[in-house]
Amino acid sequence: MNRILVIEDVPELQNLLSLILKSQNLTVDVASSKQQADTLLQQLPRLVILDLDFEFFNGGGTKMYTEIRTDARYQHIPVLILSTDTKVLAMYKNLYKAVTLDKPFDLTTITGKVRSLLNKMAV
Repeated sequence: MNRILVIEDVPELQNLLSLILKSQNLTVDVASSKQQADTLLQQLPRLVILDLDFEFFNGGGTKMYTEIRTDARYQHIPVLILSTDTKVLAMYKNLYKAVTLDKPFDLTTITGKVRSLLNKMAV
């Protein structure tokens, strides 16, 4: 099953991302807190969409990304990083080879990146 975990603290973006992904016949879980994110990660989603600007605890999205990448249970899960800070996104892309997307984003771009990441996992 193509279960996607969206870690986002802005309700409007949670709803928008859910609508976009569900329109692509994907199952979507949304976490708006660190506790929810930790619980939903245990279900091993096929993809995580992480708002790097997420400020649910000290360190926010940056710390969450590090936790996902360093935990052996989750290292295999691709992460699509969203942020309004293009310099930070460039750093993640260059240092960590992360897949990133600037906010605001358009429907075609985000669905294309999601499909691409899911297809890579299927191979």
